Amino acid sequence: MRTTLGISIRVLAALAFGASAASAAVHTGTIDGDEAQAATCSAGSVSRIVGTWAYDDVTGVFSWSYTYGDNAPAYDDGDLLGSPSSAHFHGPAAPGVGAGVRVGTTTVNPNTDSTTISAGFGTELLSELWYLNVHSSTCTGGELRGQLLVDAPTAVPSIGWPAALVFTIGLTGLGSLALRRRAREV
Repeated sequence: MRTTLGISIRVLAALAFGASAASAAVHTGTIDGDEAQAATCSAGSVSRIVGTWAYDDVTGVFSWSYTYGDNAPAYDDGDLLGSPSSAHFHGPAAPGVGAGVRVGTTTVNPNTDSTTISAGFGTELLSELWYLNVHSSTCTGGELRGQLLVDAPTAVPSIGWPAALVFTIGLTGLGSLALRRRAREV
């Protein structure tokens, strides 16, 4: 009876830890912007910025791919007014509001890269409080701006090693109990 109680407790603990195992998610989204969102340059650019991004909330990896100006697909409506001088992801900020730089990138066009960000930055990103700003020699405050919008997340099941260990110990205990019972019956 005492052995059965001990094994039952181990099994319940294993089930509890297994049920609370973390679930990782890779979040994705889009970048779609123009000079109207930047609102820092009165010269009247007619260019666009379009792209996609992804964020893994367990590893903290933030990756992106975007293009702007004449390279923006389906937006062959003009290039930047000036030469591209810098590009940054800014936050936290709602559309139309300025904020500090969170992640720097290059003016390579098209641009695909990645970096690791903090969980706090990830929360801002997933709250749609980040934007991409492309600065130019004519519009030093930013010629193009695109808010980062979130798509529905894709869940990736994950179980941490402590939960797996407890679960294994619980199964081992059940196996031992079954073998003891069988030995008694023989």
